[in-house]
Formats: sequence, structure tokens, C-alpha cells
Amino acid sequence: MSSLACWAGLSFAAPADTTAAQRAADAVADNRYGDDIQSDFRARRVQVADLDGDGRAEILFLLTATCAQANFDCENSLTVLDALRPNDPRAQPSRLSDDAEKAHLARVRALGYVENASAQIPGEVESIRVADQRISVAFLAREASPFCQDDAGAGNGHSAACPAPGRHTWHYAWKPGALTRLAPAPGRR
Repeated sequence: MSSLACWAGLSFAAPADTTAAQRAADAVADNRYGDDIQSDFRARRVQVADLDGDGRAEILFLLTATCAQANFDCENSLTVLDALRPNDPRAQPSRLSDDAEKAHLARVRALGYVENASAQIPGEVESIRVADQRISVAFLAREASPFCQDDAGAGNGHSAACPAPGRHTWHYAWKPGALTRLAPAPGRR
């Protein structure tokens, strides 16, 4: 049975399975507004893990979008949701919130998780694994990828954030408010 938390008069359960976690991740994707360039936001590869060793589960997933003729990096971000705490202000509407934002925030409060941090992944994600609070993302970087736009001013045809074409594995650590890429071990990419 999942543990229960109470917040602002609402009760919600921590996700005991990926179905509940998928609903929370879908709430993030559903709140993204598309346009003629970037649309169809999706939460993929959803996982539940204790990412910082505090005994509380976080939700980790890949947030993607479909892009057409973008001159910016198409959404392809490793995203972390963390549990709302009692009296947590992050899912409260402001006095300027419209009805759509109020409805979204009510859904977030009911699901019990809120977006905390994200990092753009500059290639086609092949796997996301978590071990000992370390997140490993394996991806394939390609020339002219919609996930990492080239910057001719960088000297090598890639912006500083675009890796060379090929397979890569990047590692991350999460602490509340920050998803940090870890430096590769000597001799490894």
C-alpha cells in the first residue's frame, strides 16, 4: 500500500506504480501548449525512483514534442517531478491565474507531484536507467538533429551542447531544483 500525504485539505498517494506516475507525467505534457512549430507533447519512459536517497519517490521521464522546421532545440528533456509537501506553494494558483491554469494546478495537486527540474537530451534516447541515485541516459546523436541545433559559430559545426554524432551515455544527479550532468569518468564518454 502506498503512503499517504495530506496537503491543503486534499489527500493524495505517492505513485506505487508506473500507471500513477504516468498520469502525473501526462499532466505536465498536457499543460504544454503547442504551436505550428512544436506540438504533440508526450511523457515517455516514465519511471519511479528515489533520486536523492531521502526515502521518497520521484518521477523521472522523457518529455518530447513533434517539431516542424524549428530553429531551436525541439523538446526532448529528461524531467523530474517531486512530491508536493504540506503547504507547498508550487501548485497554488496566483491571483492572475486563468481558469485553464487553475484546472491544471488542481490536477497537479490531486496527483501529488509537481515539475522540479529538467535537462535537454541532444539525441534520440535509447534508455534511461537509475542506479544508486545516478541517472544514466543512453542516446544517439545525429547530424542536423531536431534535438540539438547546430551553431556555425562553434567552430566544429555543433553548438557547445551538441555532441559529435554517435552513441553517448550521459549521467545525471538530481537534488531538489537541479538536474546536474556529471562529468564523465576519465577515458569514457
